Amino acid sequence: MKATTDHIIVTSDERFNGTMQYGTLTLYLEQQEWTKVKNVKRKLEVFAVADNVADKISPGEMVFVHFDAMLLATPFDVDEKTCYKVCCGHKHHMGDVYAVERDGKIVPLFGWALVEPKDETLPERIVNGIVRLEESRKSETQGTVKYIAEHDTNPKIEPGTKVMFHKDNAFLNDFNGEMLYTMKIDQIQGAIE
Repeated sequence: MKATTDHIIVTSDERFNGTMQYGTLTLYLEQQEWTKVKNVKRKLEVFAVADNVADKISPGEMVFVHFDAMLLATPFDVDEKTCYKVCCGHKHHMGDVYAVERDGKIVPLFGWALVEPKDETLPERIVNGIVRLEESRKSETQGTVKYIAEHDTNPKIEPGTKVMFHKDNAFLNDFNGEMLYTMKIDQIQGAIE
């Protein structure tokens, strides 16, 4: 089996869509409820790939995907496996495949960067007449690149580079227990020296 251009097919041991029986038919329903998002697996096994991505991903490898890829996709069965078609990205879509796990290492693909959030401390302050004590949190605008896809930027951004980005690009995802921001490389606004 082969996937269509710019796509891969992943398998899962569960469906991410609700079902409803209507006579002998099983209807699959989209689950747009945000409570379901935390239950969606983001690391799945590759079942088939398109020819134009076969040099980057192989069947049997594990990939990290955006949760929307599962919530919005229609499941189908092949060889008693539940499958989903996932876009790797093209000029009209940024893609839902962040990275592949290869030899125990996370390898970002298709222009994605995985950034470790910077720890920051907010000082004691008064907000709306209430004293807020000093608090620690993860920055939503700065971090250190942990993994990055092959790219050609100037200045060169590589693992270990401290970067800044817009808070709308700060999406935390779990990569084998590491909570990292996922963003396209071109969403990084600059390197911090």
